[in-house]
Amino acid sequence: MLKNTLTIIATGTLILLTACSGETKKNASQIDDQVKVTVESAKEDANETKEAFIAETEKQIQKLNQNIEDTEQKLKEHSKDVKEGTKQKLEDLKDKRDNVQDELTELKDASQDNWKEMKASLQEDLESFKESYNQFIDNLSFD
Repeated sequence: MLKNTLTIIATGTLILLTACSGETKKNASQIDDQVKVTVESAKEDANETKEAFIAETEKQIQKLNQNIEDTEQKLKEHSKDVKEGTKQKLEDLKDKRDNVQDELTELKDASQDNWKEMKASLQEDLESFKESYNQFIDNLSFD
């Protein structure tokens, strides 16, 4: 989308430059330079937004990962009392965590045009992972 916008702006600027003379071409050139600066600024802002999202998502994943590790340690301490299937549910939870982590890695490498779509998918999967973790904890019981 940004690429299309840039193409339209560049095309418009070229049309203006070829249709103008002398002072007008100079003004058009200055406008073109200003547009380029504005576009670059927009790209930088988008990158900062992407980086902020990545950093926040990494924090959430780290917190959930620590919670899983703590829960796993408690399960080991009470291994005789753990209900059948609890260990498998924990492994399923770890698989979901790994999938979210993989998506985040892909998002880090995504282009500016694609990252927003990937962001939406990652947010959904992260929420699903959180819900699964909360359900796991809510249903955790010992014999």
